[in-house]
Amino acid sequence: MPVRRGSIVQLVAIGVACGAGAALVALLIPWLPHAASEQAGRIDFVFWFVTAICIAIFSLVAAVILYSVVKFRAQPDEDADPVDVPTKLRITSLDVNHSFWVPEFGQKLDAVPGSWNNLPVTPNREGTFPVICTELCGLGHALMRSRAEVMPRNEFVAWAKAQKKKLGGPAATSGKAVFSNNGCASCHTFKAAGATGKVGPDLDKLPQEAQRAGKPLEQFIRESIVNPNAYVEPGFPKNLMPGTFASLPKPQLDALVTFLAGGKK
Repeated sequence: MPVRRGSIVQLVAIGVACGAGAALVALLIPWLPHAASEQAGRIDFVFWFVTAICIAIFSLVAAVILYSVVKFRAQPDEDADPVDVPTKLRITSLDVNHSFWVPEFGQKLDAVPGSWNNLPVTPNREGTFPVICTELCGLGHALMRSRAEVMPRNEFVAWAKAQKKKLGGPAATSGKAVFSNNGCASCHTFKAAGATGKVGPDLDKLPQEAQRAGKPLEQFIRESIVNPNAYVEPGFPKNLMPGTFASLPKPQLDALVTFLAGGKK
């Protein structure tokens, strides 16, 4: 991009001002004693010659830095930088091994139960990109899809604040939030949550399943979450649902049970 004449004038003016200030500091402070020999005078000349070169270089560098700080500073409403920001994704799994892949990002990384793996990525384009599991992880592998969103910084900050508020308040233990945050929708159908998964049993039919199991509804739901193989709906294999959801905090587990049983929590 061509440099405008006005910019050159500004750079020169800043450089002259910086050089003048540095020269005043150099000249007004008695750095050296009065020379008392012919050799000392020649050495003093070398000192001041080098000092002049340093002042010239300082003026140039200071002018460019100060001009850039003022001219190219981010405006209050500038949000074009959530892009080109180095990001670290922390990846784990609740059940079996998966492989995290966003085709547009290029990189892949395994998601392993009980382990947190880090994937560094620096997005350079805003948008919504598909997240695909590239490791055969079970019956739901072909349907395992999510998305990664690269958004402007102000939108991300607003989203992060909303998530923090949700996790710290009553919404953190709402049944619908627990259902959504733990990926239940990827395997189950449940109208109240807008879920249409087909891998596991239809949760809208939980009352009929509880009746076939011969247990009260809420007891049946709780047991099915913490011990999925206690009762397996006909037509579905054992070990399809992982037992890791038994580690849910009790308030979240209680809320999820109430939600699946048809409550409002």
